[in-house]
Amino acid sequence: MGNQIAHIPNQILNVETYFNDLIGYDYVKNLGVTRFLKVARAKTRNGYCVLKIFQIVDQSLPYDQYKAQIQEIYSILHEKESSPSPLKNCLPFQIVAKNDRSIILTRPYIKDNLFYRLQTRPYLTRIEKKWIAYQLLIALKHIHHVNIAHGDLKIENILLTSYNWVLLSDFANFKPTFFAYEDPAEYYYYFNASQRNVCYLAPERFYDQTRMKNDINNDTFSTSFGKLGTSAMDIFSLGCILAELFTEQPLFTLTQMLDYRINSYDPMPIVNKIVDVDIRAMVASMIDRDPLKRHTAEQYLDEQTGKGFPSCFYTFLLPYVQKILKEFSPDFVIYKLHRDFSYIINSLLIENNNTNENSIEIDEEKTQESSQCLLILLSLALSCMRKLKHLHSRLVALELLRLMIPLVDDQIILDRILPYVNAMLHDDYHRVRADAIRTLVFAISSVKNINQENADLFSEYLFPTLSTANIQDDCYVRSNLAKYLSLLAEHSLRFLEKTYLIEERNHTINNDHFKLYEEELKSVQTWMQGKFGDLIHGENDDQNGQLAEAVCRSDLIRLCTFFGKRKTIEVICGHLTTLLSQPNWRLRATLFDSLVTVASYIGLESELFILPLLNQGLIDEEEFVVYRVLKALACFVRLSLLKRKTIYEFLRQVAPLVCHPNLWLRLSVIEFINSICEKSHLADVHGFVIPVIERFFKFPIVQVGNADILYNALIEPLSRELFEYVQQIQPNENLFRYLTDRSNVRQMTGSGLKPAYVESTDPIVRDAFEKLTELGMKEEDEDKILALKFFVKQTPQYKLNISASTETTTRPGTVYIKTPPGRRLDLSLNINRTNNENYSTRNINNDASDWSEMFGAVTMQIGNQEENIPTNLTINPNDKTINENNDEAMLIDTIQYQLPSTENITQHRPHVFLEPSSKTIRTGLRLQCLTEQNNLLLKHEAIYREDCQRTKLVKHCVPTNVYEISDQKLWTPQGILLGHIHLHNGKITKLASSLVSPSLNYTQLFATGDTKGAIRLWDINQFQKSLIFRPSRAIRGTASAVRGLAFTSDNNLNLASLNENGQLNIYDLSSSTTDIRESFYNLKLDVNDIGVPIDLKYFNTGSQDILALATSQGLIVGIDTRCSTPIFRFKNDLNHRLITAFEIDELQSWLAVGTGSGFIDIWDMRFQLCIQGIRHPTGARVISLLRHQDQPSSLISSFQGNNEVAVWNIDKPQTRQKAFWPSPVTPLSLTQSLNHYIASMYLWKNDGAISLLCAGTDMRIRNWNLTQPLRSYIVCRGPADDDLLTARYQPKTIDGVEITIEEYHKRKHPASPPTVTQLTSTSSSSSSATTTTTTEIKTTKSSANIPSAHTDTVTSMQLVMSKERTPYLITVSCDAVVKIWK
Repeated sequence: MGNQIAHIPNQILNVETYFNDLIGYDYVKNLGVTRFLKVARAKTRNGYCVLKIFQIVDQSLPYDQYKAQIQEIYSILHEKESSPSPLKNCLPFQIVAKNDRSIILTRPYIKDNLFYRLQTRPYLTRIEKKWIAYQLLIALKHIHHVNIAHGDLKIENILLTSYNWVLLSDFANFKPTFFAYEDPAEYYYYFNASQRNVCYLAPERFYDQTRMKNDINNDTFSTSFGKLGTSAMDIFSLGCILAELFTEQPLFTLTQMLDYRINSYDPMPIVNKIVDVDIRAMVASMIDRDPLKRHTAEQYLDEQTGKGFPSCFYTFLLPYVQKILKEFSPDFVIYKLHRDFSYIINSLLIENNNTNENSIEIDEEKTQESSQCLLILLSLALSCMRKLKHLHSRLVALELLRLMIPLVDDQIILDRILPYVNAMLHDDYHRVRADAIRTLVFAISSVKNINQENADLFSEYLFPTLSTANIQDDCYVRSNLAKYLSLLAEHSLRFLEKTYLIEERNHTINNDHFKLYEEELKSVQTWMQGKFGDLIHGENDDQNGQLAEAVCRSDLIRLCTFFGKRKTIEVICGHLTTLLSQPNWRLRATLFDSLVTVASYIGLESELFILPLLNQGLIDEEEFVVYRVLKALACFVRLSLLKRKTIYEFLRQVAPLVCHPNLWLRLSVIEFINSICEKSHLADVHGFVIPVIERFFKFPIVQVGNADILYNALIEPLSRELFEYVQQIQPNENLFRYLTDRSNVRQMTGSGLKPAYVESTDPIVRDAFEKLTELGMKEEDEDKILALKFFVKQTPQYKLNISASTETTTRPGTVYIKTPPGRRLDLSLNINRTNNENYSTRNINNDASDWSEMFGAVTMQIGNQEENIPTNLTINPNDKTINENNDEAMLIDTIQYQLPSTENITQHRPHVFLEPSSKTIRTGLRLQCLTEQNNLLLKHEAIYREDCQRTKLVKHCVPTNVYEISDQKLWTPQGILLGHIHLHNGKITKLASSLVSPSLNYTQLFATGDTKGAIRLWDINQFQKSLIFRPSRAIRGTASAVRGLAFTSDNNLNLASLNENGQLNIYDLSSSTTDIRESFYNLKLDVNDIGVPIDLKYFNTGSQDILALATSQGLIVGIDTRCSTPIFRFKNDLNHRLITAFEIDELQSWLAVGTGSGFIDIWDMRFQLCIQGIRHPTGARVISLLRHQDQPSSLISSFQGNNEVAVWNIDKPQTRQKAFWPSPVTPLSLTQSLNHYIASMYLWKNDGAISLLCAGTDMRIRNWNLTQPLRSYIVCRGPADDDLLTARYQPKTIDGVEITIEEYHKRKHPASPPTVTQLTSTSSSSSSATTTTTTEIKTTKSSANIPSAHTDTVTSMQLVMSKERTPYLITVSCDAVVKIWK
């Protein structure tokens, strides 16, 4: 240590050995070992520190003097009167311990030094390099002012914090100052620790060995600082550091330094690479060979003021940063920077203002340097962001970034700001995550210059973060994402297109920085499409549709541009159409605002999908929604997006709203009329517009296009009291008929005569009319009520529909299936009408049928002009325009009635337009055609379903159950036990059957699985061939219980199994082996994440073989074995409790799940939406579900308690259609309950009769005849049933539900009970009109006295067909028994 080379130690110890003598220091990591010092990182209670250990070998050296010198340097740089050493950009050593074998030095640990920072992204900018150079000069100024020389300045000894604050470390007072240049051993021993072969020492430190060392320094040590090194030596080293800082190239090696000492090497070619002229001149002066020509650090600082270094470094930046560091804490720094931001900007830009005033021609880069100094404070803010403790300080930090973003370069935003904002998206506070989305979008929007490196910024960096659970789990965060989704889409496309143009312009292909344009665009659009759908439909935390409202309020035109016209129609229009079923009226109103934006992008093609929405919006329960529809209509007219015929049809429909009590609606109709006049020819205005609205004028006008004139000319509106009271009257058809009669009488009564009104015979109408009269209704108000009849009648009905749908299910994104108008006709309606009553019809627009079919919306279009009756208001005799009143309910519910007597009518008004009598006949014929069309459609749907079943059977592509038994004459289950097999060791949980496939020689297989994980495969054709029926195959899977079995089909017949532990396996059944151990496909599901599997279903879409499974935690997952990820994933509402049952109808593309609280949720697999919700009145747990193969919208379910089985119509989920009640409890009781339930069901058909086989916990097997309930019977009694037990079935209708009740009686004569065959034959030929039927079962016992009935719960049953086309009934139960029945 010191100016002598230490002796080589006899023993080299490990670094950890020296920590044994230290207290309070824990070894962390070895940072390097040289021959001179060993370096390690340690941990103390104050944080991490660096220890440098010198091993003492020669005790004669003056170690105490060196120790005193180190302590004195530390004490001088930490004077209490001035700031501590870090504020002076210094970090000196401290002596920790000195003993006989070592001296240990310490300093705080700083992660990076300048050498590593130059090689780390993001790379330092020019202004940051100047800021570092400025701090280095400030540091040298401080230490030279107190006569301290560093002695070993090099790039590795300059430490750098995350906010670019420079700290000089490793002061080398204990290292030699001078060396003999002939022998570099001392240099390598003391100064070449980095092994870079770089020399930063001044040339005068190398002496000629021929001269005596005492000529240079008489002592090897001096207590006077500066004798071991001068300030000029440090200035030379600093010049070398600055040259490498600005050129990123070392200036000298040791050889080059020795050559430079004798003027044999010129470093100026490297120095001249420095771009800044002033910095280049300063470095050249620093590395001068003559020490006397080198200036001091203070002189260089004065010379470079306003030249190499901006003036704000001196006047503002350094004092401001030092002031912050005195009270440094992350939250304090953020608050101070935000509070002083205006002061910061003014201070940084003051130099530019002064310079521009005093000089004419200046360097443009110099004028921008002051504003670029903001980057230094930006680094300070970013370094504090991840350490913030408080919520408010994090929000302030994001706001500070938004203030700085417009003032920094694009590359700074991408390289530095975006990573920190991206990290804030994972913050614990949802407000921070939401504000981070706003900041992220603002930052992306501010980027103008894009390079190839940013091509996959969105797809690989931003989109995965925005898809994490931190963003998806909170509604407030997702609403912010919805608000800025369109901006994200626009900028993602902008980034992609610009990088593509750069690639095309350069004619290069760089696979590291750019992907193919089409693939990247598809990836971005796929993410955006999925995110748009998720936000539109929301989840359980978005009950009010706030996310969808935020999306609609965003700039959708950007999303349309992003997707293009075709995808806009498919994605945006498809999802927006479903929002009309939302209960949030603000969302429905916002929908029509967004429709204008979307339709303006699509053009005339948009009329096909906006017309049904506009018609539905006009009958909305909220008047504000109707107001927004009218505003949208005006916009559509101005944008020329509607055809003339459609415009005039809407005009006839909405014109009566000028009588509405709501001022907003009246003004919006006027605006709509004004827009029509602006876009129409004058002749069209007089020919089509004025004839429609002139009946609402107080006096004739011509300038209908003038809004003020038109408003003043309109009649007074209907009072709010009258309007609301008419709305409250339900049903109000008879009232409208009576008002129509009165209007007809007034029209046929001459002027000056009193109309002869006939009082209504209906007491309800009479009371309602009296109440209206009390409220001030006059004769002209009656005409206004009739004009508003469409809106008065439709609004309450629509309100009832909304409330019923809300009571059934309030799930967001639900599409409520409604029957098209043409299918709601009353088939018993008498069409031969001869009276002159007024009613109108609603036409079905076939052009929009595809949209109605796709989105399940009610398509209501306006009828043709010539097929509607005239208005009841007084009209002009020359008026050829006929008012239309689209009221389907009026059409269906109208009954025949007589016009009032006209005996007292003496004169007819000359301007009355009478309806021709042929109008009623023509309307009735139209109704008959619609009825026949409806029946024809239903018939062809049934034929189509049968053809689909047969086609799939012939192609043996989809495994399906045996349903229709047509080969056996009147086959019914006889209850005769043919086989009793007990090979399973655990409870049999699942039973599945395969196809009757010609490719498999008409062999139908069935499989059974138990709770031990064992699976047995059976061939029904082997049943009659052998005395002992054994399984044809055995599958050895896992030891977990089998939760699902399904036969799948690819090229061969396969069997899929799902176990309770989440293991999904698919086995190949085409192999000849009898013991199958390995599956050709397997997938392990995490049950802790998705829940325990409930059931497994298989279906085929024509292009995909899909396995669908449901789990206890509400997940419904679709798996295609060809895909690595699920093809769909639904999340059922957990408020409905856990899923207990599962069923799929692949032909109708829906699936149903039953839950523990009695809910049955219906999902549309095409749009992945929950379209309906059904709930049992008592909330009983759903046990099993079964689709009805003949009725597309019917679903059969069994519930916990009373053995109840119900048939539901998913289009009308309010009540059950049919119910089977095999329980002694009062039918449909809401309080009483029997513990038994039906666990297994099977639907079959023979000779046109549909029956349901069912069994459960009472171990009875029943056959419920859905077509003829009287022919229901018990196939097999329970094991504990009395032989005298008799079951009788009695059909009843209770609360509109067709219910079949099972009653039990004891037989009087038990000697000869009739068999099932006798029963069915006698019941079919009986002529007596009885209302009950009695069934008795004859039991056959085998030679082994095996009981016919199961002794435990029957878990599943199937019908299978043998090669001879003989059907067999297979049942399995918890007693591990398989039974085969005839």
